Amino acid sequence: MQAVTVCGDKPEDAKNGAEKSGVDFHVIGDSELKIINAWGLRHEEAVPGKTTARPAAFFVTAEGKIAHSVQPDNYRKRMDAEAFRAGLRKAMGK
Repeated sequence: MQAVTVCGDKPEDAKNGAEKSGVDFHVIGDSELKIINAWGLRHEEAVPGKTTARPAAFFVTAEGKIAHSVQPDNYRKRMDAEAFRAGLRKAMGK
């Protein structure tokens, strides 16, 4: 199983932030919002004058199908631990 995160930072900033934080998964900087837009996660004017991404999690099966997703409508809402565990269970077929 692998985790990947996408953020609205420049690629080099995302890489540096991941290294400083010590995360052991892939962090993709998407400052042009191409991935964020493709997945429908753009949050226009989240903060006045600033567009950002809504937090979301997609749980993908070994076959590459989305088994579950958590996509809040507001960038301030985050997924809790139980929602994360439930998504993992669905992706693993449990």
